[in-house]
Amino acid sequence: LVGFSPLLWPVAPVMAATFTVTSTADNLTNGDGFCTLREAISAANNAATNDCGSASAGNDTIVLQSGATYTLNLDGTAGDEDANAEDDLDIAGVSAAGTLTIQGNGATIQRSTAVLCDPNGSVVAGEFRIFEVLSGFGGGGNLTLQDVTVKEGCAEQGSGGGISASFGATVTVTNSTISGNTATGNGGGVYHESGDLLVANVTITGNRASVGFGGGL
Repeated sequence: LVGFSPLLWPVAPVMAATFTVTSTADNLTNGDGFCTLREAISAANNAATNDCGSASAGNDTIVLQSGATYTLNLDGTAGDEDANAEDDLDIAGVSAAGTLTIQGNGATIQRSTAVLCDPNGSVVAGEFRIFEVLSGFGGGGNLTLQDVTVKEGCAEQGSGGGISASFGATVTVTNSTISGNTATGNGGGVYHESGDLLVANVTITGNRASVGFGGGL
């Protein structure tokens, strides 16, 4: 008998991508020629090809404009969704999307205060946190924030007004500021359910956990 070994097909490497944000608007309007922060995250989540570039499953980098302010105001429905379609900026798990680094270059990412954050237990459109790092099969999201300010997040009926990280996620924040965020649960500034959290040279100030514990972390 003659034995045959199965053919081994080469596996193409997953390439990293760099998305340069060119607009401070908060939208997913594909085809207008402008790359918004929300579009860049959708591409880095391997969820959509858009004005920022092709959807990427690699370890990606988003570059913000130096000193710019990105005001999040896309939120037509009360409550939280996890597809980055509106409200907070959702970071997908590493098995689908790889890791994500956001180079802030001194930029600010903030929630619009057209709707005030009223931690009364009733969620209205316009009340949402800034970042949610999701869990996922094969590993939770992996987010690194560098040289950026995260402010005015509002986790009504939840934890982590600025950043909320789910089970198995990894969050690294360096040379940044987390300020003026509110949660009705724990961690007004940052909340991590379970996983790795590294904070280095970060100012955490003026955050509030109205009912839970840890105004800052």
